[in-house]
Amino acid sequence: MKKHVMLVVALAILTHPAVSFSEGDVKPAMPKKVRKFLDSTVGTWNITGTFEGTGSYRWDAGKGAVVGTGQWTNGEVSSSWTIMWHWDGASKDGVMATWTASDAADDGAVSQGSPVPYGVRG
Repeated sequence: MKKHVMLVVALAILTHPAVSFSEGDVKPAMPKKVRKFLDSTVGTWNITGTFEGTGSYRWDAGKGAVVGTGQWTNGEVSSSWTIMWHWDGASKDGVMATWTASDAADDGAVSQGSPVPYGVRG
């Protein structure tokens, strides 16, 4: 199951339709506004309310993306997820989120979210 989830995440990253850079190109620096937003997501978060759980977010090795993992429960139903937040590579305030989650029915199915754009405010 973990191998399947990691494969899905890897394929999402490799086939992402955002800006890509060839070996000779110089990748622009991440805007300060975007880095500040991503910095604010790093840490361990408790989820309370309808669902109970935790999420843990950290920078990847190159500080190009924040990777999060977590789990939640709602009574007897539970799920876990992996998410990657990263700069879209082109705009001054664009952050993309790509995620996968286990099916709450616990039948081994995995849900995957297409890259979702988020505008960073502030």
